Amino acid sequence: MVDGPAHCGACHTPKTLLGGDRTDQYLQGANLQGWSAPDITNNRRTGLGSWTADDVALYLKTGHNRATAATGPMAEAVELSTSRMKDEDTKAIATYLKSLPGNRDEARLAPVDANVMAAGGAIYRDQCSACHGIEGKGVPHLFPALAESTMVHSNDPTTAIRMVLRGARSVGTKAEPTAPGMPSYGWQLDDRQVAAVLSFVRNSWGGAAAPIDAAEVTRVRSDTALRND
Repeated sequence: MVDGPAHCGACHTPKTLLGGDRTDQYLQGANLQGWSAPDITNNRRTGLGSWTADDVALYLKTGHNRATAATGPMAEAVELSTSRMKDEDTKAIATYLKSLPGNRDEARLAPVDANVMAAGGAIYRDQCSACHGIEGKGVPHLFPALAESTMVHSNDPTTAIRMVLRGARSVGTKAEPTAPGMPSYGWQLDDRQVAAVLSFVRNSWGGAAAPIDAAEVTRVRSDTALRND
């Protein structure tokens, strides 16, 4: 049987300066290789609270489910590891993750500036809605549902910013051979525009998350400029 805690905790638990796990933030997300691994506790806003155990197991086995698709380091983990596990092992990991409590998310988020939401909404309709839908529902097993995305609502927006700037390709597996890609918009949108569209996505369709500042986009653009995708 696969060791679920060790398999997931290596990437999804924040580290101290000396590399040890921050046990008080177990599985609540961490930064790795210019990506942000999301919270995989049962927090409903930033974690797996809205996923069923079957959603988790399917994601581990195929790299896709009704809500999202694996990209970046997680795509590699699915391709080389979890997609090759026995079904009982991916189900065991899913059962373990769904047994964990989700931290209460009681932060009061200030409303996003109306002008930012208007600008971000216009960009979203022009550039994003063809794949992800006007209501952010996406296409199951093909284009992620941004309205339900853990990555989109993460407290660390690094991955969301990186994907808008540089694009990404989801994993292809035996069960889900199609590997849809997202184009890069970093050449087309400046840092302020990227911040606006992501702030819109994070705070639409019933979602709520801190708005993204252009300085955060500048940081990610600089940090990933010399990295391989």
